[in-house]
Amino acid sequence: MEKLIRREGLVTVWDLTDILLQQDRGMPLGFGFPPSGVPVIDDSIGLVAGAQNPEAGRAFIDWVGSPEAQRLAAERAFRVPARTDLAAEELPPWARDVLERLVPAEVDWALLEERGQEWMARWDRTIRGSEDR
Repeated sequence: MEKLIRREGLVTVWDLTDILLQQDRGMPLGFGFPPSGVPVIDDSIGLVAGAQNPEAGRAFIDWVGSPEAQRLAAERAFRVPARTDLAAEELPPWARDVLERLVPAEVDWALLEERGQEWMARWDRTIRGSEDR
């Protein structure tokens, strides 16, 4: 992030939330989406089997998925709502902008499952920790 701010690098791949948080802190950063689309990875939440207090866990899960919590996460933590039934005017400006511009990419999940470990191993060998990235 500091290299970008010092203009030592002009392009990188970061999580959208990270960029929005940095922008909120006054950092001169921006983001763009390729018109061909971007992978959209949904967050998830679950209840651990055998939890000591499953009722509280279910209540928390219900709250996290509620319209109120989804709006709160968008407003305070730059999280794109998982719900699709929230009216645009209920969302902060950044979220309306992102949802208007973002084109979800078609993902071949079967191919990803088949070759994902191979691709990550190659990334680990050739990119991770490299000074040339």
